[in-house]
Amino acid sequence: MKRLGNVSQLIRTFNAARRRDRLYVRLVMPDRGAVVRGETLPSLPPSVLAVVESDRTGDTEQALQSVLLGDWEVALDHAVTGSRTLTLPLSRD
Repeated sequence: MKRLGNVSQLIRTFNAARRRDRLYVRLVMPDRGAVVRGETLPSLPPSVLAVVESDRTGDTEQALQSVLLGDWEVALDHAVTGSRTLTLPLSRD
């Protein structure tokens, strides 16, 4: 079990928790990329992705299978529970 260091960390943890009277929406798109030293690098060319994925020297790299396009929070008048994933086929014209 992870211990919290002090009261301010505990308050930050509670404030970061999702509320039950909110609807959280995330728009993601399948896209190969990586997170390197905390920076998201989406849509990497296959040659660059191969180099990032082969570098196992530390924990500063993480492979991505999707990229976050948008993130929204909608206030509601009542509590909600559960989750739903919708897959929308889109085409580029």
